[in-house]
Amino acid sequence: MQFSFILTMSNFEAKMVRGRYDYLNLSDTQVLEVIKYESLRDSPSEKHSFSQWEEFDFEEMSFRLFLNEVQFSDYLGQLNIRKAEYELEVRKYDLAFADTVLRNKERLKTIIEFVEQNLFNDSKFELLTLSVRDKHNLLYLKAEYKKYLCEVQKKQIVNFAKYCRGLCPNEWQASLLGLYRHYVIPDYNGFKRSMDEATISIASKLEKQLTVFPFLTYINEKIEELEVIVERFMQEELKDIDLSDPSLIIINDSCTKEELQMNFLLIDKDFYGLSKY
Repeated sequence: MQFSFILTMSNFEAKMVRGRYDYLNLSDTQVLEVIKYESLRDSPSEKHSFSQWEEFDFEEMSFRLFLNEVQFSDYLGQLNIRKAEYELEVRKYDLAFADTVLRNKERLKTIIEFVEQNLFNDSKFELLTLSVRDKHNLLYLKAEYKKYLCEVQKKQIVNFAKYCRGLCPNEWQASLLGLYRHYVIPDYNGFKRSMDEATISIASKLEKQLTVFPFLTYINEKIEELEVIVERFMQEELKDIDLSDPSLIIINDSCTKEELQMNFLLIDKDFYGLSKY
């Protein structure tokens, strides 16, 4: 009975494959090759997945191995139609990000102005890093944070190459602008999650020092000022935007008080090289 069930399923699969590729007039052997290909394509994995473009490439490579010349020519014609249809969908999807680009540009400009006018022009901010007891640890943490930013950006580049292939210029620009705000106001929460043990140890020491930090009140005041500015900016500029969208968050609500304070301690006068972008 079990063998009969498996055989019935095989016949069903063969029928489905012939239906999908009826224009190729597949032989029994070729049908089996398609089933093998689909089994490989759909094999489960918790770590690896195809982008649609990679799936197209894998399919073409696989079909090239068992189709004859005439069949493969017909197959490529249909594959190119599917690619063109998917490309059109992706381009339409990207159009929705045009407004996001403008919004993120304005947000970044606002954050930079806040930091330059309210921090860099304030003598207390100059004394902020000077009063840190373990300055070499702070310099080390800043250097590691810069590496973290480079890693995050490289990940974005790789993912866009993988999934968009140059078809999403608006989403790409919006994504970069979203990242650039963390060059201005550091994302200590995200940075902390990526740290190795040695860096976590150093960061923890600096966090503990904040409890007796002479400029702690000053930092907390500036955090509150930034929160007010961001809230007002969103109300004025993003009236039609869903403010629950996590991509709009400048100060992560899930951060602890100490993590928000560390954001300010890591602020860099050169914005971690942001100007070069």
